[in-house]
Amino acid sequence: MARQDVAQYARGAGTTVDLVAQASREHLSGSGRYGHGSNTAQQHLVGVQITVPLYTGGQRSARQQELLHLQAKAEAELDRARQQVAQQTRAAWLRLQAGAARTEAQDAALRASQARLDATQLGRQVGDRTTLDLLNAQNDAAAAELALAQLRTTLTLERLRLLALTGQLDERALHTATVDAPAAK
Repeated sequence: MARQDVAQYARGAGTTVDLVAQASREHLSGSGRYGHGSNTAQQHLVGVQITVPLYTGGQRSARQQELLHLQAKAEAELDRARQQVAQQTRAAWLRLQAGAARTEAQDAALRASQARLDATQLGRQVGDRTTLDLLNAQNDAAAAELALAQLRTTLTLERLRLLALTGQLDERALHTATVDAPAAK
């Protein structure tokens, strides 16, 4: 829009040459004391009109400079917005890449806590472990499962954020994300 404003002002601020055409016709008729009368007049005009702006004390050049600066500002804001989107896209991509490794680690932690729980239950049955040891193992296993579920949810949101930043977020992507999220468990 700023470019269009500058171009429009440049066209209107300088000397212009226009082709002008006009046609008109008038017809008067009536009757009076001395009889009936009518009058018809036609006028046709074709010409060239030249408009030369007068000196305005620098107002025209100041307005043009203002429009040029507004154009530069708009272009700078557009570049800044593009850089922000690119930076956010890179950050989301890196978070997804790191999230895959974190998911594997959290998965291993869940398996380890489940193994500890199984060993503690067996130890409790044979009398080596106390009820408190069993409760602590169950708590750790539940915490590991919760952490894995939260991580998967965070990764799903990051995937959706990345799709939104790249302009690929649509109804199908949302449906796929909601269907895949429970299946990841």
